[in-house]
Amino acid sequence: ASNIFLQIRWYWKFYGKDGLFWIDSLAFFGYMFFRMVLGGAITVFLFGQELYEDKVFWTSTKVSCGTIMLFNCVFSVGMIKTYTKSIKRKFSTVESKRD
Repeated sequence: ASNIFLQIRWYWKFYGKDGLFWIDSLAFFGYMFFRMVLGGAITVFLFGQELYEDKVFWTSTKVSCGTIMLFNCVFSVGMIKTYTKSIKRKFSTVESKRD
């Protein structure tokens, strides 16, 4: 679901539409909610399961889920930097308009 917000952000930025800050905000909070909050909750739930539960082997699922969360954490650093730049851009233009 977070990919929808990232695609909207890409479209908005690529075509130079107005209101990029609000789209950046939507993409940032959508990403953090779906990937970090919901994904983190699923990961915590999955890691809390027994390795052998009803003859289901959870190790490969845990490894893949943990790897995906690691990628999400690394990519979230880029999202935070991008959103920080967007905030600076938004408020620097406001300050320059006041002068």
